[in-house]
Amino acid sequence: MPDHSGALTPVPFVLIMFRRRERRIMSRRRIIHAFDAGPPQALAAVGLAGRFHAWRGISGRRYLATVYPAGAPPAYEGAVVVLARREADGTRVAVWAGRAPGSERALARLAQMKRASEVHIHLIAENDDERARVEADLASTVRDLAAASAWPRHRPGAQMLEAGNH
Repeated sequence: MPDHSGALTPVPFVLIMFRRRERRIMSRRRIIHAFDAGPPQALAAVGLAGRFHAWRGISGRRYLATVYPAGAPPAYEGAVVVLARREADGTRVAVWAGRAPGSERALARLAQMKRASEVHIHLIAENDDERARVEADLASTVRDLAAASAWPRHRPGAQMLEAGNH
């Protein structure tokens, strides 16, 4: 990193590793399956509907999330996050979903890169396996989808389809 004199100053190894991990989280190509399920109706009666929002995954399951402004999200490393953009009609569009990076700054930068106006954090999943299931329900990486759709050659009938005899 250059300082004002033009000389290079050493960068701590930990910072380099953090930035590589941060770039890896931010650059994954993702297919978003999160659909706007609206604010929880039960919380509207007590005035908390604006603080929480629900998303539906590809399975149809509903996930409750706490809503934060994109410029000041808290750091919950590993939590499932949906970055959302609020439309003029009040609906929300998910622009990214996945695991939260390790710092508030990294999450705010990711939200800025994705042009999100809100950060929705799902905190109900208690362990890593549950968080992985929620993440997979809300978004998939392009590589995951390619692997899931690959037609194994050992499947019965595969040779017949490949030969064009269908």
